Formats: sequence, C-alpha cells, structure tokens
Amino acid sequence: FVPWVANGLYIFGVSPLPDYVDLTPLAFTVTGFSIGFSLINYGLLDIVPVARDIVVDGIDDVVLVFDRSNRIVDANRTALALIGQPAEHVIGKVATEALAKLSPLVEKVADVTQTRADIIIRASDEEREYELTLSPLQNRRGDVLGRVLTMHDVTVLKQANKEITLARQRAEEANRLKSQFLATMSHELRTPLNAINGFTEILLEGMAGELTSMQRHNLERVRANAQDLRQLIDDLLDLARIEAGRMEVLHKPFTVQEWLDQLASQMRSLATEKGLEFEAMVAPEMPAVIEGDPSRLKQIAVNLLSNAFKFTQEGKVRIEVRPHDQDRWAIEVSDTGIGIPPHAQETIFESFHQADGGSSRKHGGSGLGLSIVRNLALTMAGSVRVKSTLGKGSVFTVILPLQSTASGVENQSNTAVGQQV
Repeated sequence: FVPWVANGLYIFGVSPLPDYVDLTPLAFTVTGFSIGFSLINYGLLDIVPVARDIVVDGIDDVVLVFDRSNRIVDANRTALALIGQPAEHVIGKVATEALAKLSPLVEKVADVTQTRADIIIRASDEEREYELTLSPLQNRRGDVLGRVLTMHDVTVLKQANKEITLARQRAEEANRLKSQFLATMSHELRTPLNAINGFTEILLEGMAGELTSMQRHNLERVRANAQDLRQLIDDLLDLARIEAGRMEVLHKPFTVQEWLDQLASQMRSLATEKGLEFEAMVAPEMPAVIEGDPSRLKQIAVNLLSNAFKFTQEGKVRIEVRPHDQDRWAIEVSDTGIGIPPHAQETIFESFHQADGGSSRKHGGSGLGLSIVRNLALTMAGSVRVKSTLGKGSVFTVILPLQSTASGVENQSNTAVGQQV
C-alpha cells in the first residue's frame, strides 16, 4: 500500500516535496528494502529449496507427482534413477510415455486415484520389490488436483522374511525328525532292556542257582541301573511325544482325594528311606470331583515329588491340592531341601538341565523331569511356577484349568478332604 499512498499524494498535489518529485519510486524503494529485509531475516527464500531439494530429493523412496491429465509434474532423484532418464525428459510427459520401460508400474497406477500394493520392477537387469502407495492431492475444497506416488524398496526385507520362513521350516522339520528319532530309539531300546531286567530277576530269584552275597549285590546294582535306564527311556519317549504333539490327554471325572491317596501311598517309601516327614493334603475348598487326566497329573506330581525327595536331606516334603482362583486349581509341592540358585530358576525347566549340572553333580538324574512337567502343564492349558531360597527349600506350583463335575460322587461325604496322609 505504500506505493499507492505515495502515488496518490503526487497526483492530488499534496506531496510535501516539490511537484516535480514523484514519491512513487521512493515508496517502491522503501518497500523493496522492507521486503528484502524480511525475506533474509525470516529465511523465507529457504523454505521451498529445503522442502524440495533436501526432503523430497534426499529420501530413498520413489516419489512421483501426477496432474489431472496424468502428466508427471515432479519426480525426485530416486524416481529419476529408477526411470533412467533426466528430469527434462520426464517432467511434463504423460505417465504412459515417461514410464514406458516400467510397464508393471503403469498398470498399477492407471485409472486409479488411491491404492496400496506390492509391485516387482525389473530395472538395470535386477528385480526389486516395492511397497507402492498412490494418494490423491486435494485442495481446500476437496477437489482432486492430481496424485502422488511413493514406492518403498522392500527387496532386502522380503528376502530376509523368506530366509526366516525357510529357516523356521527347516527347524520344525529338524525338530520333527529329532522327535521321531527319539521315539523310535526309545521303543528299540526297551526290547534289550526288558531282557536285561528279566534275566536279572531270574538270577535274583535263585532260579539259576544260589548266589553269593557279592553276586547278589552286583545283580541288585544291575537291576537298579536298568530301572534308571528304563525311566530315562520313558522320559525321552514322553518328551518326544509332547514335542511331536502326539501326547494324548484324557478328560474324565476323578475323585481328588482318592487320586492323592494313591499317589501318597506310592511315594511314601521315598520319604521313609531318607527319614523325611511327608504330607499330602487336599484343601477343604477343593471340589471333590474334577475332570482331567489322572495318569498325566500323577506323572506331573511324581516328577515334582521325586525331585523334592532327591534334593531334601532333612525336614519335610509336602504336596497340596487346592483351588488357585475361580477358574483354576493347583498342585503345590514344597520341600525344605537345598533350594535353587536365582540364576538357575529360569533354566531348570529346559531339557537335560539341572541346577547342579556338570560332571561333578552328586544328585544324579537326567534333567528331563521338570521339562516334562512344564510340557505336560502346557499341554493341559496350564503353567508351572517355582519359588526357591537357597538353603531353605523350593515350592513348585502347577496351575491348571478347573473343570469340576456335578456327578453323584460330588455328593459323597467330604470328611476325608483336608485329611493328612
């Protein structure tokens, strides 16, 4: 407005300067200096160069801008490199002409305003895979002025995903073959082992003649080691079945107290041998009859109790069956044994791992028991937890879904529930 005001003062003869002095050029000079100062001070001349040259040309993604007539009105450095033409041969040309060598790209963007797709383009004797995004350019009224195309090169990512998938497939196949091998070998080893057990029993029964005390001692050691080997083979077979997904889990009603009584009767001898106190309890809040697989549950409890007796030299071993929350129940085995170091509590459920692992370990065992416990619990949609203090004992808790049954057995007297075995 300054030049307009100056020009008006001159025309109407009210200028403070002589009549022959036109204020308009002077006003333009003042305005020019003001605008120049503003452009430099606020960096207004740098906005477009930064946005175009640094941002658009600096990114590695392909950027193409089309107008309403499908002509290319802008292309960044990466796009020009893909097209293989300089900007003066691309800008202003129709897409079908400028992108003639990239026919898959022309097919993807033809007659489409907005889309997302994967596309493979062969350029410079090399195939590259891109994630393509086509978006409309709109003004404030919502009118479509053109389209902007961006393409992100995902060749390396796709190749890495393929390699990961292939590696996973190979690992699954190797795991399947391992499980199949373990199952086959376990079955094959049982045949000669059964023969060893049979002939050992025959000799110990005196059917082949009287034995000296030394011979009997040696044969009893053979029988004990054969039983350990039989247990190891059974554990390997169970582990192979679980990993192969062939472990069968039944769902049938059973009485909790009867199940625990049978288990306690079987395990009491281990407590007697080591002079330990042994308690087996069913919490009064526990339903009398629930659904599950008594055999697999017994396998879980036996493994936990065997470990508890193995690592406890004095004190008590206790098993309790109790509700955990509204929808779950728990088998809890506690002992006053040597405990588990904190660093080992995260790995004791791995196969062939023991807290006292190494050639010098003195407690024996294959390290499969807790792995089987965890895998059986997972198979039953449950979980297993451990809390342990070194030198004071451990508590293992197996948590399983609670499926109680309203059978006639549930109405029987609950006087035995909560009774110490």
